[in-house]
Amino acid sequence: MDWNITIPVEIGEREGKFYAINVPLKDGIDDSSFTRLFKTIISKVVETYQPGAIVLQCGADSLAGDRLGCFNLSIDGAYFP
Repeated sequence: MDWNITIPVEIGEREGKFYAINVPLKDGIDDSSFTRLFKTIISKVVETYQPGAIVLQCGADSLAGDRLGCFNLSIDGAYFP
């Protein structure tokens, strides 16, 4: 399955290793691909680490039509996976 993911997935460094996950995405990712990718990664994170909280940081540049961004997400796709 191609979910527009690039490798490697970043997981932090030194004392912060395993405290963060950054998944660089290819240009043009859409709502359905982002949702599948997000749910797959988050379910594995929850299963493995059993976190007390999850913080998701998304800038507005992930939205389709943003002049600075290169993704193709709607508001629903970007903020309500």
